[in-house]
Amino acid sequence: YAFKSSFISEEDPPVNANVGNEEDAPVTTPFEKQVIKGSEYSQVDISNFSVAQASHKLTLTYAEQYQSSIIDYAEEWLQVVTTRIQSRLIEFDKLRDSLNHYVTKVSELRVEARKLESHGKTISPKKSEKLERNELKLNGAREAHHTYGQSLYLLIDEVTARGWRDLFPLIVNSVHFDLNYSSDQAKLYSKLEAISDMLDEVAAADPLGLDIDGRLEQLKKAAPEEVYTGKEYSRVHPVLKAICKFELTFYMVYNSFALLLQSNNINPQR
Repeated sequence: YAFKSSFISEEDPPVNANVGNEEDAPVTTPFEKQVIKGSEYSQVDISNFSVAQASHKLTLTYAEQYQSSIIDYAEEWLQVVTTRIQSRLIEFDKLRDSLNHYVTKVSELRVEARKLESHGKTISPKKSEKLERNELKLNGAREAHHTYGQSLYLLIDEVTARGWRDLFPLIVNSVHFDLNYSSDQAKLYSKLEAISDMLDEVAAADPLGLDIDGRLEQLKKAAPEEVYTGKEYSRVHPVLKAICKFELTFYMVYNSFALLLQSNNINPQR
């Protein structure tokens, strides 16, 4: 149940080989690291989508390790402990039934022997032998019951009062999981630094300037001519202005003509 780091390419140096270079040094843990092709994770394309896609693959790989190293361990522990205690409880019940059987039987034989003695009679050799034989069985049943019961108690006490010893591997694996997973994700997302630099270059090269805060206020309040940033604006603007002027003139003439028709009781739609 050891966690393995999924973010190690074939070219990566071994643990502790990069002393003094904290950024590239892989995480040092007592667990063996899993080797995965660097082309899938560590050598991703420089794009936001490819980094996110590689991160998703990395997460799926770690999810499988989490299942096998933590969840499966906990489920197996529960099954082992439950099965063993329940089976021993069943056996203990059988020993208790056997003990109770011989306690009752010996008690009845002793009562019968005392009755014979109270009447001045002697016990027959056969009954005496039967009593002795059942007393031996009673002693054996009592010893087996007590020995098995003590062993069962020790098992129950161990898995309850000191069950933290079984929890310890889960804690270790959980810590190493978080350590390796966060380290691998950090190394993967460090590729976004190059994307950030490229975006800064795009913003700096834009002649109108790109605001990282966006232009929502402009879209809300500014005139479309002020918002428009197309390259052909200087040529398109006069055309748009002429079209708008024509549409406004046509609308005014049409309304005047419609009012004239209505005043003469003529349906404008006709």
